[in-house]
Amino acid sequence: MLDAVTALAPSLAARAIEIETARTLPADLVETLREIGFYRMFVSRDHGGMEIDIPTSLPIYEALAAADASAAWTVMTGGHAPIFTSLMPRASLDRIYANGPDVAWANSLVPAGRAEMVKGGYRVSGDWPLASGCLHADWIFGLCVVTEGGRALPGPSAAAPLMRCIALPAADWTVVDTWRAIGLEGSGSHTVTLSDAFAPADQSFDHASGVSELAGPLYRAPLAVLPVHAAAIAIGVAEGAVGDIIALASTGKRAAGAASDLLYSPVFHHALGRAEADLRAARALVHAQAAQQWRWADSGHLDADSGIACGQASAWAAAACIRTVETCYAAAGGSAVYDTSPLQRRLRDIRALAQHKAVNESNFTDAGAALCLHGAGALSA
Repeated sequence: MLDAVTALAPSLAARAIEIETARTLPADLVETLREIGFYRMFVSRDHGGMEIDIPTSLPIYEALAAADASAAWTVMTGGHAPIFTSLMPRASLDRIYANGPDVAWANSLVPAGRAEMVKGGYRVSGDWPLASGCLHADWIFGLCVVTEGGRALPGPSAAAPLMRCIALPAADWTVVDTWRAIGLEGSGSHTVTLSDAFAPADQSFDHASGVSELAGPLYRAPLAVLPVHAAAIAIGVAEGAVGDIIALASTGKRAAGAASDLLYSPVFHHALGRAEADLRAARALVHAQAAQQWRWADSGHLDADSGIACGQASAWAAAACIRTVETCYAAAGGSAVYDTSPLQRRLRDIRALAQHKAVNESNFTDAGAALCLHGAGALSA
């Protein structure tokens, strides 16, 4: 997969403006990414998938994001969905993957729907935002508040109602064109809706505390995957930005009033050296955290603190990558403000990515609370 992404990267990068203009991935590119294996990466081997371990997946997402962040974000959110949907009954997964493992998912974990309990399942209505890749999805799932007689049922804790994710074929959903954003424009993260749709009970799952019938560490909840995958995309964007600024410096670029070309400027060398150190530190932390998560999953010692540690590391890495991209953007000077500059696109993409709950600053609050409650070693044990 990594070799295939490396070979694809130049042509993918050349299509960045096309992807942004369409606000979704072109159909031929989706098929290419499907053929490479992005939608079967985390499908179980029992269903013909690759069942790749999390540490191995990171360089693949990094390489794709270095070429185009929207493409990477789209196949990441759709491709790791089988880790969540593994919480459905085995018979349901057998049906979904009856024709092969390359099923493209879109999803939204915003609790924006209501699932009314009825005989055999649920009647579901709602409007779910930020469903990346929904225009080319085969299946979609959305998070719902479960109701009975129109009233929300209590959840495991008094703080939240009972929730379940509902999965239905993409043809059952309506896509509303809402995705006009300043970053990750090509991810097609539109709103998807249902209106009184019937969902069988066996096409629902508890995303927070469900137990998978599939074997293997990949399907042991609560394995935190979204934070490290989002961080891997941030790393790829930052890697791309470093490459962009070095390429620009190699053209003889000189800042107005500067005594030397950018390529020979000690001031630029200092800034680039610090920025690349941030990038290397981010990569090292995320890879180390992913390896630790995998060891925890393999040994069956996952708990809430392991997920918090993953979010903390990923949030720090995303912030470090932002610093790297901002340094590269600033060094490019006025040329970077044009929409033809890959650096302005990388700056927009990484800023949009960092807004996501998986890697935003709220993760530091969660980490601090865990440390206060459970002690200084709680996140690294």
